[in-house]
Amino acid sequence: MNPNTLLSQRTDFLFRSDAFDLDAYFRRVGYSGNGTATLETLRELQFRHPEAIAYENLDALLGRAISLEASALERKLVQSDRGGHAFEHNILFGNVLHHLGFSIRGLCARGRFQVPADRPTGRDHMLLLVEMPDGPYIVDVGFNGLGPTAPLRLMPDVVQATPREEYRLLPFGTALELQVRLGNHWQALYQFDLSPQVQADFEVINYYMSSHPHSNLTNALHVGRVDGATRYRLHNSLLAVHLRDGTIKQRKLEHAGAILATLKEVFRIAVPDDPALLSRLAQFCDPYDATVG
Repeated sequence: MNPNTLLSQRTDFLFRSDAFDLDAYFRRVGYSGNGTATLETLRELQFRHPEAIAYENLDALLGRAISLEASALERKLVQSDRGGHAFEHNILFGNVLHHLGFSIRGLCARGRFQVPADRPTGRDHMLLLVEMPDGPYIVDVGFNGLGPTAPLRLMPDVVQATPREEYRLLPFGTALELQVRLGNHWQALYQFDLSPQVQADFEVINYYMSSHPHSNLTNALHVGRVDGATRYRLHNSLLAVHLRDGTIKQRKLEHAGAILATLKEVFRIAVPDDPALLSRLAQFCDPYDATVG
């Protein structure tokens, strides 16, 4: 596999929009650079994006349709101070990079985080491949919890440092597996290949992930945000704080009101104004409690 020839058949980025408010996105993530298509710009935007825009699946929990059109993602994640799932994040970020002049394409991946080695998984994740003068990089701002916060060279068998964790890509058959170092061991995150994807590929997976009754996004609350060297994750009513030294502090949120407050205060999400939200969040508490608390 020669990474320097992988983008020889470049495809334009999908879901792109000619009317995209870059200034609004820059304000959202706190970026004040010159916006040139350089590796420095890419690094700073990838670092800032997961701090400003949380991973969250509230729309899927509420049975709302999730659009991947560029204008819809801009309204939701930029203008309305919401977050989204992997496809929403990476398509939005891809549009940002497209408008800055980067050469990119979208890829699909099979999630492998905490999955037994003998259990197959579907293509339920999205990442970006970005071509730079020194070769291609993978970029991902939508992997909840442990996604890289810096671009990674598409170079197998090399440990790569980021502002937070170390990562590596290992050959896995005809694919590559992204792993993160957690303490003294390596944890698989996902596997991907470089097969070209068309817009319909992402639409089909997004529809399944956001609406199928067996999808993880419709059955459990998943929220994540990065803040400096600290990562915050909320799974149902369990709030976990991952510190840089590997320490994990966990706290059970006792009622729906506490979950709602955490979404606003810790994850900085402008939660949707939906009367069904509180009762939906209460389903993740034990015992059942639909009160604000």
